[in-house]
Formats: sequence, C-alpha cells, structure tokens
Amino acid sequence: MKKISMVEFRLHAERVIRDAMRGEEMILTYRGQPVIRLDPIERPGCRENDSFYRLDRLAAEDGETLSNAEMDKLIYE
Repeated sequence: MKKISMVEFRLHAERVIRDAMRGEEMILTYRGQPVIRLDPIERPGCRENDSFYRLDRLAAEDGETLSNAEMDKLIYE
C-alpha cells in the first residue's frame, strides 16, 4: 500500500484524490508515522467479486432446492 506524507498530501491533494477514485488505497503519514488509511468509497452497484452473483456457478443442474440458510452458507462461508 502506498504511503503519503502530510506534506505530499497538501501539495498534491487533487492527484491523491484522483488516485483514490481509481481504486488506489493509501496510508497518510504524519511525522513518519501512519495515521490514516485512505480508501476509495465503493460506488453503488454490484462488485465484481460479490459472492451473490456467483450463484449460477454453484448450482447443479440436477440438484435439490436449498433453503436460504443453506444458500447463505455456500455463498458467504
């Protein structure tokens, strides 16, 4: 994860924000010590790696019907 000093952030705040908007995660340091993690906020919509959207790949053509609890266990555990 990229580290950015307070000085660099003050001088290049717009660039740092653009980098975060592109998905880059950064650590902001103050006097050489990490103090804040800068993470992009996810935009509305589904994430590419969301387990829910993999349900079709988990289904067996001749499989039994599963309960919601069983599906949750397959997807999220």
